[in-house]
Amino acid sequence: MPRLPLLEFELEDDDGNVYPLATDTHNALEVSGLGMPPIRHWTTRSPYSHGRTHWGFAYGARMVNLVLAGKGCGRGGMYEMRRTNIGMLSPESSPLKLRLRVPEDDLVYELHDGWYQNGYELSSADRSYDPSGQWNQVGGAQVEFEDPFWKWTNSPLDVGETRDADGRTCVESSTWVIAAAMVMPFTGPYLMGCSPGTLTLTATNDGSAAVLPVLTLEGPTDDWVLSNGANDDYIYSDGISIAAGETWTIDVPAKTATSDVAGDVSTYLRGDTATFELDPGANALTLYSSGSAVNGTTTLGVCWHLEILGT
Repeated sequence: MPRLPLLEFELEDDDGNVYPLATDTHNALEVSGLGMPPIRHWTTRSPYSHGRTHWGFAYGARMVNLVLAGKGCGRGGMYEMRRTNIGMLSPESSPLKLRLRVPEDDLVYELHDGWYQNGYELSSADRSYDPSGQWNQVGGAQVEFEDPFWKWTNSPLDVGETRDADGRTCVESSTWVIAAAMVMPFTGPYLMGCSPGTLTLTATNDGSAAVLPVLTLEGPTDDWVLSNGANDDYIYSDGISIAAGETWTIDVPAKTATSDVAGDVSTYLRGDTATFELDPGANALTLYSSGSAVNGTTTLGVCWHLEILGT
C-alpha cells in the first residue's frame, strides 16, 4: 500500500520562507521524533543507601527524522526539486521551524532551532520513473531541534491575555500602587527625593515546562527591580533611566536587551538576565520602581510561548 503525504507538516527557514510538505512536488511521507525528547538523568551513590539516588535531569536536543519525497517533470525537474530541498536544509537557511497544523481542530504547534544533521545524501536507487514523465526521488533527513519543547502558538487565552505575532501569550499592566508620602512617625526604608511605586502582574504559564519570556518596559521610570515570586528570579537596572515613551525589550531566550531609542542596553541590567523564567502555573511578578513611574503610565509587558513536552 503506498504511503500518503502527511498533510499537516511544513518547514520554515530563518528568512520566513515556508516549505509545505504536502504539495504536488514535495511531500513528507514519514515523520518521527515528535513525542518525548531524550532525557539525561544524573545519579549518585550514597554510603548508606542501596543502588543510586536520582538527583537531577536535563532534556536533550530533539531528533526529528523526515522521509522527503518529491517529483519533477523529467530529470531536470527532479534535480531542481532536489536543489530546493537542499537549499531548505542548508545551514545558511537555518535555524528551521517545523510546524504541525491540524486545521479541523484549530491546532498549531512549532518546534524551533532546527539544524539539519545528516541523511539527505540521496541515492540513484531511490529514484523512480512513471509513465506520465515524472521522475521521483525519496530521501531521509535528520533535523536536530536544539529546543526540544513544542510551542503551542494558538493555545486558548485566559481573561486579560493577548497573543503577539510570534504566537506568544502576553499580559501587560500599567497599574501602580504608590507609596504614601512621608507621614510622621515613619519607618524606613524611605527614599528621599523620589516616590516609589509597585506594579503587580500575574503571568499564568499553562504549559508543562518553565519558559523564558520576552519582557517589555515602557518608561518613564528610573531605578527598577522586576522579581518573580514563584521562583525568586529577578532583573534590575543599574544607573540608567527609561524616558517617557521609550521601550526596553528584554528578550531572555535570545539573551538581548534593546531600547527603541538607545539600542543595546544589556550592560545596564543585572540579575537573572539570561535565566529569568516563568514556572508552570501562576507567576506573581512585581515591578518596583522609583521616580517617574508614579505617574501611572509606565507599562510592564510579558510574553511567552506555551511549551509542551510532546505531541
